[in-house]
Parts: sequence; C-alpha cells; structure tokens
Amino acid sequence: IGAAIMEGPGFTFFQDMCVQTKFGGNNLDVSPSGEWHVLFKNNGNHFTWKGQKTVVNSIIIGTMWIDCFGETEVISVKTGEKAKIKMTKCGWFSKGRWETSIKVFNSRGKEALSVSGKWNSELRVDGTDEVVWTNTLGAPRQGDKYQRPDHVFELIDSPPALIERLPPTDSRFRKDVIALQSGDTTRASAEKKALEERERALRRQRTVSGIEFRPQWFSQAVPPDSLTGEPMWLFNGEYWKNHGSPDTNARLGFGDTLFPHQ
Repeated sequence: IGAAIMEGPGFTFFQDMCVQTKFGGNNLDVSPSGEWHVLFKNNGNHFTWKGQKTVVNSIIIGTMWIDCFGETEVISVKTGEKAKIKMTKCGWFSKGRWETSIKVFNSRGKEALSVSGKWNSELRVDGTDEVVWTNTLGAPRQGDKYQRPDHVFELIDSPPALIERLPPTDSRFRKDVIALQSGDTTRASAEKKALEERERALRRQRTVSGIEFRPQWFSQAVPPDSLTGEPMWLFNGEYWKNHGSPDTNARLGFGDTLFPHQ
C-alpha cells in the first residue's frame, strides 16, 4: 500500500493505493484500489475518486504504449454533484483508443453536462467548441527511452539546493532509480533486488522480535466527510513537526481540519 500527500497554498491532495499487477507476456496489467482526494482551501470543495485500470503494452517487443480504460466517478463531497467517466478500451486497429466520455450530474441526480474527447489530448463540452481540458505536458523528450516529457524531468530534478533539504528516504537517492534514469537497466535490476532483500531481512527481524511495523508519517483513520466510511492511510502531521519551518508552515497553510490527530 502506498500513501501520499501533496500540499499547496490552495489545495491538499492525498491518497492511499494498493496496486495489483498481472504480467501477460508482452504486457503488464495494473489494477489500483484505494481513494484519491483533493480539498480546495478557498471554498471547501472536496472531490474524491478511484483509479482506472491501466495496461502497459509492448514492454518487451514493439513500441511501448499505455491504455487506460474502465469506469469511475468523481464525487463532490460538499455538494453531492458527480461526474461519471468512461474510458474506452483500445480495440483492433486502435479503435476507440484513448476515447473518453463524461456525464456530469447535479446534486439531484439530473444530467447537467456531457463532455467527450481523448484522455491524452483534449476534452470538450459536447455540442460546443468549449475546451474544458488540454494536455499541457508537451511532447516526449527526443531520444528518451521512456518517452517522458520535460515535465517529468523537472519533477525528478536534483539541484544541490534541493538535495540539502530532502529527507534521506527520498527516491532521488535510490541507487536503482538513479541507474534506471541513466538507462542502465542491468544495474537498476541488481540494485532493486538488493534493496528488496534488505527489506525482507528487516521484516524477518521484526517478526522474530515481535515488533509490529508502524508507518512513521501516516496513520490509519476514516477521512472527514468520507462517503464510504472506510479507513485509509492519512498523513499524521508529524513529518512537518520534525522537518518543517515556520516559513513553510505559513506558506502552505495546512488544512487543520483534515487529519484525525488535529
């Protein structure tokens, strides 16, 4: 299970997710379970949704490409409005590839809007020229094996001033990740295997010692205004008590009512 939080001056995004994978020879099926939440601080709007199935095709032979498909709902916890999203599975000769249709319903359950297009390029309000979303990530960087746009390289950039502020657990310091980003898949695989062996050894030590593993920065609880009542892993605020600064805390304006410990 992976848990995450991202905090900005105007929003809080948090999630927990368990991913089940299935290898199919030349493709990898990825099925996520869990919830995604985003809370806007200026108006209290709180949206929640679940993930879609993703298939990574041609991972061994051919040109790698991704297909996302299935149905999900984005629900407004505050108003009860919802959007039902359907992403079409790619068929023979690329039929339906990336196609997406969305029905938006008001709090009374009446359809108020329909949107369609492709999830990797652009979505428009049906019957109009109004564009509601456009892919702004840009084209893949030329020569990059994984076809990543510049946006991804900005996310993983490691300038010295940032490195000094990162916790030692940041993935930028993982030897397998560094090797993978440099294109050395053999070394990346070896480093990943070594890391996993170390984690298994630690787990065996905890079992022998009767120590129950507890995540340091996340606690299991039901989020406020939960629609399902199911617990999830929520940020407990302790990280910023140890590593934050008054300037950071004031700039981000943490959502004080979001987490159970506060």
